[in-house]
Amino acid sequence: MFSALGAPALVMAGIGLYGILADSVVQRTHEVGIRVALGASGPDVTHMTIGEGMRITIIGIAVGVGVALMAGRLLAAPLFETEVADPKVLAAVAITQASTAILAGAIPALRATRTDPTRSDLVRPGPTQSRRFAKTSGPRQRQRYQDSAL
Repeated sequence: MFSALGAPALVMAGIGLYGILADSVVQRTHEVGIRVALGASGPDVTHMTIGEGMRITIIGIAVGVGVALMAGRLLAAPLFETEVADPKVLAAVAITQASTAILAGAIPALRATRTDPTRSDLVRPGPTQSRRFAKTSGPRQRQRYQDSAL
């Protein structure tokens, strides 16, 4: 019964983590573009993105293990011939969740490595720029802006 409930929970956790990381990559396109322009390699960007997902996952695993240990005492009666705090089970669940997090972070990480620094909205509207300029900024407008800034 617990396996039947655990599999959908694992899938939902993976989908949720994917959504968080994909949104984070979209919001950080400017930062990733600057990092790539300054010389960050693809593995550096991938490590940054997957590392963010793993930080979230490690916090989730720590909270989940704590809740599992507390709830195990309440569920001790229905669990026949099963140790409440079985370290093998807790380790297997943690490893499975960490693997799911790596897989969920792979697609946004690959998307982040493909960030082109020239197209990552490096020119943002400042206090002296109009919003219209930022929306229509292309190579010619950027060149004019850079020439006028010198």
